[in-house]
Amino acid sequence: MMQVLVFVAAFAAFVSSMQASFFFPFDAAGKTGIHVSISDAALLAAAIILAILAIRRKISLASLIPPWPALAVLAATIVAFLANGSMSGIQEIIQVVEILCVGCVLFRVAAKEGKSENLVSGLLLAGALGTAVVALYQRFVLHAAPFHVGGLLDNRSALAAYLLLAAPWAAGRYLASGAKAHWGERAAAVLLVLSSFILASNLVVSFALVLGTILALVHPEEKSLFGSARQKGALAALLVAWIAITAFSGAERGAFAVYRRDATGRLVPSARIRRWQAGMTALYENPVLGVGPGQYQARIGRYYRGAVLKPDGLTDDIALYDVLADEPGTHGLWETIPVEGGLVAAAAWLLLIASGIGSALSNNRPGVAGAFAAVLLGGVAVNVWARGIGVLLA
Repeated sequence: MMQVLVFVAAFAAFVSSMQASFFFPFDAAGKTGIHVSISDAALLAAAIILAILAIRRKISLASLIPPWPALAVLAATIVAFLANGSMSGIQEIIQVVEILCVGCVLFRVAAKEGKSENLVSGLLLAGALGTAVVALYQRFVLHAAPFHVGGLLDNRSALAAYLLLAAPWAAGRYLASGAKAHWGERAAAVLLVLSSFILASNLVVSFALVLGTILALVHPEEKSLFGSARQKGALAALLVAWIAITAFSGAERGAFAVYRRDATGRLVPSARIRRWQAGMTALYENPVLGVGPGQYQARIGRYYRGAVLKPDGLTDDIALYDVLADEPGTHGLWETIPVEGGLVAAAAWLLLIASGIGSALSNNRPGVAGAFAAVLLGGVAVNVWARGIGVLLA
């Protein structure tokens, strides 16, 4: 039974990197909009197996208790839902239970089983590299529109969120000083890191990626901060590669412009700045518990300064909110969480990331620490809390 659990963990990790291609063609909850993917089914199967193992006393009941940071995020989501209840809020609660709570328990139990971590890590690396290769093909061979270059994910924002977690983790797992890996695994990790630099959706994501990767390669137990001369050379090569790729790959430099010129030549606030202003207004009016889990898209329009322009007229709906928008409907983690759950949810998420970094460093897992650090910074630009992508947070 434990071997089955390890396989399910590996399978869930693999398909989470390819989640958009594996959605079942039906809505599992009628009109609620909850879709079920294979990774969801794998996590459900894992929960059942964990329960059976606990009943048969093969594992302790204490091992089924999720880490306290995951429980803090769950509690914050439930409280925000009770204050601003809606069906979308129930979906958010389900995702926290499924992705964080079940996911954390699953991988924690499976990692204790001998060499099972190698299986989970290997499949995760293969899925991440496969997603990146498909995205590169879309960009340079098919010449797809930038927003639709997502590999096996929905779009480049979802891809960027995924790479923020996958690339630093792969660097720490396979490239860091003392890492036990075959040359093929190292080559795959190098390709994934370089591909992530090429596919970065904007400069903020690009900087978060290189920062997280550097942190993943810094060995905390070395006498020198950056390790041996060989390790210093690797870090220098990494920086040179990042600078060269960023200069020529076309990472979007104007995504965070404060003002842009409209069709008449007037300087007007950019779409992203207007969205941040609306988010600050929403947080100011709902500081403690926010507007409700899953309510960002439905509620943010009313907090904009002035009318929100759509091609077919004025509306308070956020969808297609601005003709000058670079990516309508996209928003960062640190825009979404405070608006939906208030300061309580924002604090819970910061605790989750901080505890992840601390735990990773104390357990000599620099790649995991680098991934969480990349999320902390990259969350300004993209939202890593998405179905499939969120499995990696576990």
